[in-house]
Amino acid sequence: MRDIEMMRERLSAAEGVGNTLAAGWDAFELVQAVASESAGLTPGMFPAFMFAAASAAEGRDAVGFAPSMPATPGQPACLTRPDSADAHQIADDLAGLVTALGLRLHAAADQAVDPGDRRACEDAGREADRIRHLLGPDR
Repeated sequence: MRDIEMMRERLSAAEGVGNTLAAGWDAFELVQAVASESAGLTPGMFPAFMFAAASAAEGRDAVGFAPSMPATPGQPACLTRPDSADAHQIADDLAGLVTALGLRLHAAADQAVDPGDRRACEDAGREADRIRHLLGPDR
């Protein structure tokens, strides 16, 4: 799915805590939208996608309260319908995105000077990790 790949590229390019928080907000928004949209594709994947969407909302909220969060998060990827109706492929793609997101957030937590930023990055990183466990290959 092109939106997911574009978001991964944006995460890779994000420099500094503030830019990482902004990219994280948009990445969590994308995960929430794609997971919600994909929940009905395969009945067996419904719970994983719905729990992932809920965790994405929690992660988005965590970065949203960070002191260094920019007033406007950025330019979220425009959500298009998944290229594939294969729920397992979509789950794998999302798991790859949140793996990158979690790594960036944990790195930003280590760089953060403000304790509020550190806590926000750690909390959001845990949500990214939770989504990876829900949607990753070991699901």
